Amino acid sequence: MKVLFGRNITDYPGAQVCSVNRYLSKTTKHLYPAALEASINCCWSDYLNAILQEVETIVVDVSHIEKTPYMALANAYGYEISEVEE
Repeated sequence: MKVLFGRNITDYPGAQVCSVNRYLSKTTKHLYPAALEASINCCWSDYLNAILQEVETIVVDVSHIEKTPYMALANAYGYEISEVEE
């Protein structure tokens, strides 16, 4: 099982993508900080569910998040961690 980290990833064949951008429009994230925070929470929830369901490949778009807690959870559940080239 592996977790891949990259920026501006909206699709990755064969993987579940966790991305804040999935919940935001371009206008929303600049005008409404609360919307960005809510979207970050939704992304974390998607990621946690994927880890708990033992999804084989998870891709995390780190465009709007700090990846340290994501990496810690991946390590705790035995996922291999790597970066995706942009």
